[in-house]
Amino acid sequence: MSQLKEVNSVLTSSIHLVQTFIDLTASAEEAQEAGKTLQKELQQVKQDMKKHAAEAEARANALSLQAGEEKGGEEGADTDEALSLLEETTEYLETLRDQLEKGRAIEEPEIDRIEEKLKQLDERVSAAFSGVSLPLPGLQARLNARLAAFHHQISVLITRLDGIKALSRSGQSVVALSKQASAGCADLLSATRDLAEEYRTDLRPEMEDSAEAIKSSITESAKLLASADSNLEEMNRILGSAPDLAGGARKDLIRIKANLVAIQNKLQAQRTMLTKIRSSNQYHVVLKLLASDPDRIAELVSSPVGLETEALYPIENNGSAMSAFYVILSIWVGALIQVAIIHARQKHPGEISGVKYDHEYFGRYLLFFGIGQVQTLIVVLGTLYYVRIQVVSAFRFYLASAVASFVFTFVLYSLAYAFGEVGEALGVIVMVVQVAGSGGTFPVEVLPKFYRVLYPFMPFRYGMNALRECIAGFYPHAYAKNMVALLLFVLPALVIGLICSRLMQGLGEKIEASKAGSDLWV
Repeated sequence: MSQLKEVNSVLTSSIHLVQTFIDLTASAEEAQEAGKTLQKELQQVKQDMKKHAAEAEARANALSLQAGEEKGGEEGADTDEALSLLEETTEYLETLRDQLEKGRAIEEPEIDRIEEKLKQLDERVSAAFSGVSLPLPGLQARLNARLAAFHHQISVLITRLDGIKALSRSGQSVVALSKQASAGCADLLSATRDLAEEYRTDLRPEMEDSAEAIKSSITESAKLLASADSNLEEMNRILGSAPDLAGGARKDLIRIKANLVAIQNKLQAQRTMLTKIRSSNQYHVVLKLLASDPDRIAELVSSPVGLETEALYPIENNGSAMSAFYVILSIWVGALIQVAIIHARQKHPGEISGVKYDHEYFGRYLLFFGIGQVQTLIVVLGTLYYVRIQVVSAFRFYLASAVASFVFTFVLYSLAYAFGEVGEALGVIVMVVQVAGSGGTFPVEVLPKFYRVLYPFMPFRYGMNALRECIAGFYPHAYAKNMVALLLFVLPALVIGLICSRLMQGLGEKIEASKAGSDLWV
């Protein structure tokens, strides 16, 4: 009873545990909805990442073009043109400064050309640097300051050149103003060099580094996007299979719980029944009996029934049990050897006048019958007195063997008489089938259906059964029935020998004539 209580406690715990799992699977739909929401959010994040990556890539390409990395781009050509303009401006300003420092007189048309040249340089430099956009505000401010100083110095120089032109018209001396213009030219030259140096050494490397950093970020973003794609695909697969898994698990758990509850109910019923038994008077009586003589009770329980074997048809050994099969087989083999070595038909028919067809048939058979009986006598004597098998009636044993020899020789003689060598081959085939399916070595009930169907039509069956009666003991009328059944095989043999042989006589004569004219037959 204590063990039943423990089992009941374990079942109760198992039921509670299964119920917990059922409750967990009930929330599978909520988890699925949350997973779908997360999937949508991840898709939006993926799209945003792709958008930002495209913008960053465009920004990096712009910086690369501005830094002059792609010479075929328009913006890269603008920055290179700006640098070449600054160099050209530097050379021109150096020449102009030398002229002004020497105090050489400059004609008004030449001053106009200089001013026009300075204005063109100012416009071209402004246009060249207008497309340059630096990623850091500090760098952009430095570039704008350098450009403003450059524009201011050009304006100052143009103003001083206008002053020189006005003094030249009034006939006054322009030496002092030329020196001022030379100083302004020097300042403009310095501003130009500072702008070129600032762009070449500081701004342009910063632009190149920024472009490389952005490209590296784009590469990392591409990797993240690829990872996000694979993760989203895996999530889609998991979320797609989640409903089926949750639904199947829930059904299985509900079924398991129902089985556990049923087991617990049956166990409770058994406990109730055992409680009633323990409270009954019969239970106490059984306990007293077990306590009085436990060894005898154990012996009675282990062997409640005593078995005693009584052999109705005892056989001393296995050799005696198998002798019926081998005696019948040897008689058939002896008859088969006869028809193989002795011609069934007369070699020269018609030599004796007045002999009819049936006379020839039965007269020729007497030779086979006599040899067969001699063979049978030898087999029976050797079996009884050399092998010394068990036998109840030696005479009946010999009589059954003699009848079997008569039937077997007559059947095989009729086959050979009617069909010649084909009949001999049929005798071999019939023997093989009977060896396997006549029940001589195995019960016919365990043989394939093919042999069980042919079993009633096998001569071996009735010959062996008759001999077994003589070996183990007689069952009423069994011996006579088997002998009569064995003799019935003579009737189809007569039909084959007297009727079929005449129908096949013409074909047989042609075969014999063909054999006689051939060197292949002896």
